[in-house]
Amino acid sequence: MKKEKVRVRKKLKLLALALSVGIFGMAAAGFTALQVQAAQQPVISDLRVSESGDGQGIVARCSYQNYSDQSGCEMTLHLFRREESGQVSILSWKSIPYAADGNLSTDVYQPQEGVYFASVGINYGSEAVQTYSQSYYRVKINDGKVEVTEIAEADGDANSENQKKTPESVTSKSGKEESKGAACQHNLEYELKRQATAKQDSLLAYQCTLCGAVMDYREVANSAYGVFLKEAAEKIRNARESEVVIDTDRWMSFNGMVLEALESRRDVTVSLHYQYQGQRYNVRIPAGEDVSGLADENGYCGFLYLTQVFGEENRIKE
Repeated sequence: MKKEKVRVRKKLKLLALALSVGIFGMAAAGFTALQVQAAQQPVISDLRVSESGDGQGIVARCSYQNYSDQSGCEMTLHLFRREESGQVSILSWKSIPYAADGNLSTDVYQPQEGVYFASVGINYGSEAVQTYSQSYYRVKINDGKVEVTEIAEADGDANSENQKKTPESVTSKSGKEESKGAACQHNLEYELKRQATAKQDSLLAYQCTLCGAVMDYREVANSAYGVFLKEAAEKIRNARESEVVIDTDRWMSFNGMVLEALESRRDVTVSLHYQYQGQRYNVRIPAGEDVSGLADENGYCGFLYLTQVFGEENRIKE
């Protein structure tokens, strides 16, 4: 057993020697060792609110650096309004595209007079950080033209419990962290901020339950579609007239719930108005029609297919 251990040690020494010779040989041949470096932290700068180019609205703007698909995060630019009550309203936001450096602005927002600010939400998946503009911005409207003025604080109430929360630190363009207030051990949860409608998805805020800071906003994909389907089914089931009109410029199909409602109310004619490639169409599903076999393997029935089955009514003129 002792001789066996000695042989093992000798083999390990020979292996180590071979590896070292190999490495030196690669260096002599002109090879260099690869250095693995962590992705650089994204840097946000020039985060502010300003007039739009035509002077009729406002936008949130920022510049950024070191942001790639290797950064391990997603960034979103936000435009906020601070209400007189101290509450904060989200007005507009836009996802920041990956780039070594870039500039971005939100879509133009038609404001009322008041106080606004900008932020960038950085979502790492397990945690989120919100970077705010260094100042508030007061918006006034003179002769129909928007004017934006930078102010230090909103109405001077820096100690207000509901004032804009500042992050624990902000990364400046130089890469230095500037302290911006007392730290909060955030307890982040998603909170519903806007109910879905047939035209607009519901909105969730990723918000701290302790200090109220909002780290990110997310729309719930297809929640508006779900509302449209539910309202369409209920309209058919609860119809008091012999015909109901369902009008949409966004959606292009019914699901099984709507088709079941049609089956349950064969005394009702449905006049469907929809939009396809910028053109409005009208198709009528006559009362008494059997629609049980119209759904595809996934349980959906497209409006274009309904038009093929029942024929197009008069095309709707804009």
